[in-house]
Amino acid sequence: MEALCSEVGLALSDEDFRRFVKCRNSLVHRGRFYCETANAGERRNCPPHDSKVQEYFWLLQIVDRLFLRLVGYDGPWIDWSVPGNPQRRDRLLVG
Repeated sequence: MEALCSEVGLALSDEDFRRFVKCRNSLVHRGRFYCETANAGERRNCPPHDSKVQEYFWLLQIVDRLFLRLVGYDGPWIDWSVPGNPQRRDRLLVG
């Protein structure tokens, strides 16, 4: 994931990167969202989202940004990570 982000020029904060990996791994290896599977230690080190819906939409906005960077886009975009409260963002390269 780190190599992919670097290759396409997508800047993610360390916290977002760690959370994305935790969420992805939980879905792929356990078939459940990270907010459902995180133990107490994981919750301290990498707090999960409050709900599956929040986690799902947050994951989608990361994937959206990856796809946009894959085609070389770096302009304004709409961040739908908070359902019902889209936010206009100026550039993709800002993490």
